[in-house]
Amino acid sequence: MNLFKSVRIAFALSFLSVLLVAVYTAQSFWWLLIPVVSYLIVLVAGTVNIGLQFFMPSRIHGSRREQKVALTFDDGPDKYTADVADCLVRHGVTGSFFVIGHKVERHAEVMQQLHQQGHVVGNHGFHHRWNDSLRLVSTIRGEMKQTSEAIEQAIGKKPRFYRPPFGITNPRVAKAVEEEGFVPIGWDVRSYDTVLGISDRLSDRLKRKVRNGSIILLHDTGEGMVGFLDAFIPWMKEQGYQIVSLEKLINEKAYR
Repeated sequence: MNLFKSVRIAFALSFLSVLLVAVYTAQSFWWLLIPVVSYLIVLVAGTVNIGLQFFMPSRIHGSRREQKVALTFDDGPDKYTADVADCLVRHGVTGSFFVIGHKVERHAEVMQQLHQQGHVVGNHGFHHRWNDSLRLVSTIRGEMKQTSEAIEQAIGKKPRFYRPPFGITNPRVAKAVEEEGFVPIGWDVRSYDTVLGISDRLSDRLKRKVRNGSIILLHDTGEGMVGFLDAFIPWMKEQGYQIVSLEKLINEKAYR
């Protein structure tokens, strides 16, 4: 039983309990708002935070016993993706790139570069719209398939790893992931690089948050990412961290 089902049962029981108390003790029915509002708050938190694994089990980190981490990059391929990939290779590490389907079709040569350099490529939806998760299960599955087909056409392999756009999950996304046989990937260190920009605040945040087994979320769509990685990767190595492929970190094959 996933967390969503457990919370739903707990809500139903608490709502019924409050209702019975209100009926038999002549209390105000306004008390019913307490379980309703609490349920809605928990539901929203579970929807926007994939790390809670509210609707489905997701891989959000690797083993905490080993000083290994994985760097993941969302929303490409873009005009900076090739430079980010080259930067990783220059430092002797590989990354995982969760790509958007319609961009894959425009940047086939970048996709081939990622694959040839040994980086992992994962599915990040076809359009990456804020409301993708609100669509029908069949529509969500269709976009997953479109992206996987675009990736397969570019690199000759079909991905197993899927990261929902914006990390948003719900029962529809969970059902589509299960039916398509994806391994859902989250993170335990979110950089907020698209909000903080490439700055000391970003660097300080990651240095505070990273730990054994961390899956670090970054984006390959910003101009300053290469410069940031040129400083951050050496720091990680100095701290004793080994930057490994997502496949190795979570012990799952990236392709079907």
